[in-house]
This record gives sequence, structure tokens and C-alpha cells, in this order.
Amino acid sequence: MERSKKYIFLIIIFSLLVRIFLIDKIPAEMWGDVNEHFQYAREILNGNLRYKFWGGDGPIFDYLVAIFFKIFGYSFEIIKLTTAFLGVLIIYLSYVISKKLSNKKLIYYLTPFLMSFSFWLISFSRQAKPYILVLLFVELFLYFFLNKKYFLSGIILGVGLFAQSSFWGMMFLIFFNWKIFLSALPFVIFLFFNEIKPEILNNNLSYLGEKTGKYLSFNTKIINFFSNVFDNFQSYFFRGDVVFRHNIPYQPVLDIFSSIIFFIGFIIFIKEFIKNKKIRFNYIVIFLVFIFSQLASFLDIANPQNSPSFGRMIGSAFFIYFILAKGLVFLYEKIKSKNLLLSKLFLIIYLSFYAIFNFYNYFFIYPQTLPNKNIPFGRLIVEDIIKNYNKSNSKIFLFTCCWGEWGQPEPKSIENYLISKKYSYFNNYIFIYDYEELINLIDINKSKKIIIYTNPFITNFNYSFFQNKKINLQIQKLIFNDQLVSNKIILTN
Repeated sequence: MERSKKYIFLIIIFSLLVRIFLIDKIPAEMWGDVNEHFQYAREILNGNLRYKFWGGDGPIFDYLVAIFFKIFGYSFEIIKLTTAFLGVLIIYLSYVISKKLSNKKLIYYLTPFLMSFSFWLISFSRQAKPYILVLLFVELFLYFFLNKKYFLSGIILGVGLFAQSSFWGMMFLIFFNWKIFLSALPFVIFLFFNEIKPEILNNNLSYLGEKTGKYLSFNTKIINFFSNVFDNFQSYFFRGDVVFRHNIPYQPVLDIFSSIIFFIGFIIFIKEFIKNKKIRFNYIVIFLVFIFSQLASFLDIANPQNSPSFGRMIGSAFFIYFILAKGLVFLYEKIKSKNLLLSKLFLIIYLSFYAIFNFYNYFFIYPQTLPNKNIPFGRLIVEDIIKNYNKSNSKIFLFTCCWGEWGQPEPKSIENYLISKKYSYFNNYIFIYDYEELINLIDINKSKKIIIYTNPFITNFNYSFFQNKKINLQIQKLIFNDQLVSNKIILTN
């Protein structure tokens, strides 16, 4: 194997390993959006095809998950494996695009390396959500466009519109070329009349409609728009996304050293753009992609507190790491002109620091910022149910929900765990939210044992009702890592 192929092969292998490492443990719990995609993928496998959006998420992701479900079975880990696979494809595409944009080998090796160990991209490659598809379609569009395959780039642009609403800003690039326009136009028209028009024009309370700020004054809209633009751009370097699901709150995309190198790379980018006519058009393209791929985040003018949003900005990632690679190569070459050994040492130290810093942040710091420090209430309850009661004549009741941080355990998470391939044989459980209904459903004479999983902090549970009926009652605590997960009330004759 050629040395160049060995390098990219090793980078891809590392990108894969870091995306599947502890994939069953980080993040450990399913939550709202993921639960919906779990159900949609199952519905597709049951023959219920869909083309509508759910919130800002398009249907493409659910079909990809359905394929992985068909091969590997239903589980949260398989959804994460789907996004991890997409994340690795992105790394390879970043290599071939960089190769098209630069004649310096080091740049088209460094760009995929930096993306492989980016906290931002590691996180979204394991989120089990369709945001990662946005970057994939951005890179596919760039690949075909830079290779002058305009019909294909238009089709990719059109299909990508049904990945996630964060991609919708890219539709403005259909005017680059008449072939792109013709091949993308049917998708744009379909999207407009089936999603954009009813959402924005007919429903002010819809997912998109409420973001347009219809009742805001014109001045407020302008102020909020440019506030979003500013928040997005500074989030790469100073103050990042507050959302804990995919980020350490407020942590920017780049560390302080990488931010400085990025600005050096951006200056080099501007100089090359001015001096080199041959690359000027390509540079215009990737810069416009950088801008328009963030348009969805800019336009949430009714909710400026939601910016920056790393999910809605993810289409800009290639540009960020390509420019960072440029700055790094510039410094490397400057040092190399003075001392070859020192330049290699500089590169090794920086890349080692970069990889270790991002790895440590994702696998050690980030889990501590998740609900209850990444303790999966729903999964632990399900594992306790299966471990102790699946072979006995027991009836399981799950009473109330959502007593942990940020609403865990979610009922749908428990349901999805129980219908996964691992536990699909077990269905002897009932969700109950009303106390009187729980009392009416309990019939100890028809079951050897009844187990009720409930809020460990509940204060009005009427234990005397069972004692008066001479039902044996035992209360146990389900504890994990010193965290009280649930009360377990066991009733027997």
C-alpha cells in the first residue's frame, strides 16, 4: 500500500475507533428526539413509509436507521452506530475534498485528522440524531460540485433538504449553475409546498412558524438576526452552545491554541483568494457553503437565546477544520524553514495535545454534564426488571415518570428498551400515571408477585391501602453509583 493511502487509512480507522469507543455508555440514555426516531424506523420496517418531517428532522435518517435495524436489530446502540458510520464517511469525504482544494499533502491529511478528533464531530457522530446527515450532504455536494458533476451535486442538494431543516439554507446554492438548478428544483418545490409553506405561512405555532417571529417588530427581527450571526461566529472560539445533550455547556468548538491557528489559516485563505485566480471560485464556493449552512441558526429570530446552536451549525464544520489545517501547515512550514526537527516536533506536540484534549473532554468531562451524570434511569429500570422478574409470574407497573434530571426516566425510553431485540420477549408491564387507576388494576390474586417502580421521592403513596388488605409489602431502593434511581415496591400474598 502506498504511503499516502496508509495515512488516510489510519486516520479513518482512528475516526472509527473513537466513534464506537464506549458507544453503549456515552451517551447512556435515550431521550425524546431519539425515542421518536426509534419508533419511526420501526414503523418503516413494518411497512409504514413516511416522507414528512418531525419537528426539524427529515425522514432520510429514519430510513437509514431502519436499514441498520434490519441488519442488527432494534436498540439505542444501533441508532448510535448509524450516526457513527455516517461520521466516518464524513472523514473520508473531507480528505477527498481537501485534496481537490489544495495541492499540499499535509493539508489533506490534517483536515480529516482534525475532524476525526473534533469533540463537535465525535459528539454528533454518537447522538443518534440526523444533524450529522447535514454535514454529510454538505460534503457530498462539495465533492460533486468541485468535480464539475453539476447534475449530481444538484440532486444531492435536493435530497439533502430532507435530512434536517438545518440544511435548508443550502437551497440558495441552486443558482450556482443551471444544471444544479434544474436537478434540485423538483425537491425544492416539493419541500416548499409540503413543509415550508404550511409550517411558516399557515401555522404561527409550528416548529418553523414560531421561529420566524411574525409578531416581532422589524427592528427586533433585524437585531435578533445579527445577534444570532454574531453568537454563531464567536461560538467557534469563545462561548459555545449551552445545550448539554451534545456539548459541554458553553465550551467553544476550538480550544484557545487552535483558535489562534485558525485565524492564521483564515488570513492565508484570504491571501490565496486574492492572489490565485485558479482557486478563487472554489474558495468562494466553500465560503458560501460555510455561511448558508448556518442560515437555519441565523433565522431563529424569535428565540435568540437558542443561538449558538451547534446542531444547526454543523454544516460549517468542513470549512472550520480546512482553515485550521491551513494555519497549521503555515506554521509548520515557517518552523521547517529554520529547523526541520523542530517543525516535526511542533506538529507532533500540537496534534497530540489536540487529540488528547478533545478525547478527554468527550469521554471524561462531557458525561458529567449529562442528566444525573449520564446515569440512565430508564435503562437501569429495564435491566432490573429483566434481571429479576422475566421468568416469574409477575406483573410490572411503572407508576409516574420523570423524577430524575431533565425528565428521566422517560416512558418512551423504557418502552423502546423493552421492545429492543435484547428484551423483546418481555411484555408483562403497564405504565400508570393515576393513583386510583393503579389501585383498581392491582389484583394480587392473579399474580404471584406485583412490582411497582415509582418515584423514590413520592410522599403521598398510600402504603396503608395494601397493608389493610393484608398484602405483603416490601420497599427496595434501586441505586446506581450512589444515585437513587427508583423505588421498587414489591407486593405478594
